[in-house]
Amino acid sequence: MAPATQMAAPPPRGGSFRVLRTARVAPSSPDGVPSLRQRAVPLTFLDAMWLPTPPVDRVFLYRLGAADDDVDAVLSRLADSLSRVLHVFYPLAGRFRLTPGKTNRYELFYQPGDAVAFTVAEHDDGVGVDELAADDPREVAKIAPLAPELPDGGAVARRRRQQAPRHFHAVRRDPSEHQGYSRRRGGAPHCVGPCFASAPKKEIAAADAEDGLFTTCAAIAAAIDEGTRYDPGYWERCREHVRGMSTSDGPPLAVAGSPRFRVYDVDFGFGRPAKVDVVSVAKTWAISVAEGRGGGIEVGVGLPPERMERFRRCFTDAVTWAIVAVVQ
Repeated sequence: MAPATQMAAPPPRGGSFRVLRTARVAPSSPDGVPSLRQRAVPLTFLDAMWLPTPPVDRVFLYRLGAADDDVDAVLSRLADSLSRVLHVFYPLAGRFRLTPGKTNRYELFYQPGDAVAFTVAEHDDGVGVDELAADDPREVAKIAPLAPELPDGGAVARRRRQQAPRHFHAVRRDPSEHQGYSRRRGGAPHCVGPCFASAPKKEIAAADAEDGLFTTCAAIAAAIDEGTRYDPGYWERCREHVRGMSTSDGPPLAVAGSPRFRVYDVDFGFGRPAKVDVVSVAKTWAISVAEGRGGGIEVGVGLPPERMERFRRCFTDAVTWAIVAVVQ
């Protein structure tokens, strides 16, 4: 059996956020199953292309039931479950590194002793779960502290991510190899890829909400159509889009998440989440998307108060117009 946890000194956090303890949870081998040895999982082209991007900070809010009043017992079960899961999904306990002997290949590398941080903290600023789980706009400052900080070892991953754009051109041949991973299985030649939609700003921000929404939807539909009609020059055009975004008017609008991730089905033993938020959108200016708790789709944005109110009005007008258009 590998050690489940190794205690570490709690990192300092200020204000009403107090770290009680921090542990390093390592993979544990079930009885009769050999302990993990050193292993490496090579990254595919579709994995490596995300290395330069910042991590997604996703916060899950749960309400403990009457049977879960012993918080220490709940946390102990979580740590034990995590150690067992890591035995199966051991790359989660490893780290990125350049493949030995290569200059343009990356891999997830695990070796005995690797572990993940498990932090127990107390947040007391007079705000309860019910307020944080509301659908109305909430202050990012009240939610962001709940997202764990990356450990010190993250600096290695950041350096590797900085090297990834420089190596992008060297791994561009991988899409065709991936297209050959897919055909042998009898699947479609192209299954995952980015889409870049663009339209003139004056047309998107038209005075008539109907015209602006139609222009936006048409641009997105065209981008999706281009992405599904894969051809050898598709990835080169994606690179041109990325280069063009650095000189365009304002930052690009990105989407984080998907309604198909089923984040509201993540059950750690005390039911479905009360709320799931991607707090990193406040830093990346992206839009988070997930399936709705009661059906439909949840959309999250991070904006200053005055812009948030304007966004709410525009969004309400656009949705109202869409409903009326469908009914008619």
